[in-house]
Amino acid sequence: MSRLAHLAIRSPCSKEWAAMDGSDRERFCVSCEKSVYDISQMAPCEAEKLFVEHEARGERPCIRLVRRVDGSIVFGLAASTMLALSACGVHKPAPVDLATPTGMVTFSARYSGAPGDLHGNALPGWPGICFLILPPVPSPEGAVFASPITAMYSDVAGRSNPVLLAPASYRWWAGHEGWSANGTLTVESGDAQQVEVLLNPPDEVNAEMGDWDYVDPCATPSTK
Repeated sequence: MSRLAHLAIRSPCSKEWAAMDGSDRERFCVSCEKSVYDISQMAPCEAEKLFVEHEARGERPCIRLVRRVDGSIVFGLAASTMLALSACGVHKPAPVDLATPTGMVTFSARYSGAPGDLHGNALPGWPGICFLILPPVPSPEGAVFASPITAMYSDVAGRSNPVLLAPASYRWWAGHEGWSANGTLTVESGDAQQVEVLLNPPDEVNAEMGDWDYVDPCATPSTK
């Protein structure tokens, strides 16, 4: 198991991440006069490389991370979602040769627990749900949403426009403001199918920032 799974923030920092200048991955802390890295915006291999490069210089990077309620660290989640929503804005439906057999697919989405979720939180409004249709084989790590076959937004009722697809198996992803769902579908010639999508609420997460250390999960607790 990667040592990243055993990271623990030993000295939490009270500075505000939002007040620092920089990007989503790296910002500069004026108080400490050093960069702070948000490893949850990176793929695990990128975070590992960050630690290796700093260790080679005898340094320890100051980090920020997002942890789920079960203690696991989120990696690349926000970046992947941003890529997905970006794809919805720039990708147009792929051209289809009308002389070849096709099937028609329409998506219809609703939020889990609508009209209010299970925790009583407000739900995002309509329209704006992003639907992506993806190749059946995932792209390389870090580029999961980079090459959708087609992408579109929902209307005010949470429905997509019909899309024509060649007979094949596909993956799909739908999301809006942290709510998301994914699955697979098979299109056959002459199909006219509607995919019902139930968007799940965002993971409950907490952000941590500061000095860190590795925790040995097999270590015997101190009796002091």
